[in-house]
Amino acid sequence: MINTQVKKYQEFLAKILNCKPEEIDESINFKNYASWDSFAHVEVMVELEAQFSIEFNEENFVKYGCAKEINKLFETEGKT
Repeated sequence: MINTQVKKYQEFLAKILNCKPEEIDESINFKNYASWDSFAHVEVMVELEAQFSIEFNEENFVKYGCAKEINKLFETEGKT
């Protein structure tokens, strides 16, 4: 069962990437998904910060360029 935070993030990620939420899986990242360009990545990071009160430093900004790592963020930050 998908938790509400992950569902919320998948919905805004799908909106930013112009796809359906059910298309968002752990394989999606900025290297293999054409619409996840640098501008979309900034939008994703800003939205994560706004929606979940998370702050990213420069290192994490690059690290969270894929759905798999973002999912881990919710696990390690206790956001599940």
